[in-house]
Amino acid sequence: MTLSPTALALVISAAFFHAVWNLVLKRIGKSSLGFVGLIALIETFIWLPIAGFASDLTSIFSMNGAVGVFVSAILHIAYFWLLTNSYGKSDLGVAYPIARATGPLLSSLFAIWVLMERPHAHELIGAIAILVGALVIGFSHKQRLHLDQWWREIRTALLCGLTIASYTVWDQQSVVAWGLPVLSFYWGQLFARAMLCAPWTIQEKDTLQALIKKHWASIIAIAFLSPLAYQLVLIAMRTAPLSLIAPLRETSILFAILLGAIFLKETNTLQRMIGALFMLVGILLIALPATL
Repeated sequence: MTLSPTALALVISAAFFHAVWNLVLKRIGKSSLGFVGLIALIETFIWLPIAGFASDLTSIFSMNGAVGVFVSAILHIAYFWLLTNSYGKSDLGVAYPIARATGPLLSSLFAIWVLMERPHAHELIGAIAILVGALVIGFSHKQRLHLDQWWREIRTALLCGLTIASYTVWDQQSVVAWGLPVLSFYWGQLFARAMLCAPWTIQEKDTLQALIKKHWASIIAIAFLSPLAYQLVLIAMRTAPLSLIAPLRETSILFAILLGAIFLKETNTLQRMIGALFMLVGILLIALPATL
């Protein structure tokens, strides 16, 4: 199975949309389960008409559908909470590349070793390149950091990357191996995510109401672009191997560094771009076996 022009266009578009909503999240995000639930709730309402019209929502009430949706919701909650937490500790141009590169590194290795998607010796070189890129970006702060301080800043991003790898593999199996429709599957996990986080959303209602009043346009942008970007990836996964799709979607790393420099005035852009290029080369080397 190879990557078609349509799948490539879907993945690159998704990468750009993903970087944009992360830029918005970095500017207004709140690291709490209540905020995670709020975004999921708004996403549920925004995407219900689309999912209900274009997909079969009854598919998520099957055994496979229920399990797929519930596990995916748990993984996405962990991801979103860790993501906002990491943005509170590091620049977009540091946290985003490290989190995004860790995810495809792990998910691609899983796809190659466990799903048997054409293993190849390039994976070791690719892994080394990703680690080098992460170090280059991780030490791109304006001021020199002690090792323990540097570790505190990036460890959440690394954990975030682990959740990315987990939900990428799980969701790919849900829509490919179990054949769940992309729109209904993703809407179902949004609904489950909102329900699971509801106690915290209710508890934080006063704080969240103030946040909505101040940043309602940004919150709606996140709620629309985040599901859009990921659903484009899930659609592409149905026609191309995971070990290729997971790495290529991380071209968003370059978009995120540029957006951080332009809109957040983050510094050391050149060093971060060099580190990002190392990461992308490593990611593509890991994906290379799927194209041979």
